[in-house]
Amino acid sequence: RASAASDVYKRQLYAKARAGEIRQFTGISDPYEQPEHAEIVIDTSISTKMQSCSQILDYLVEQGLMQSDAAVKG
Repeated sequence: RASAASDVYKRQLYAKARAGEIRQFTGISDPYEQPEHAEIVIDTSISTKMQSCSQILDYLVEQGLMQSDAAVKG
């Protein structure tokens, strides 16, 4: 299964970062820096996963970065 392999890979990366083998790893040895002017902000504390995904997809369509599902089928 591809997602299982991906999960293992991520765990290995984080283990290496915690062991100091990977330097400047965001969230481990390099702090997360919140963007000053984010293009989109999703408050996942009040949105479901589906709502959050919809907001992101709507934004991408509005920006012309992808076609809407209706346009693709249409």
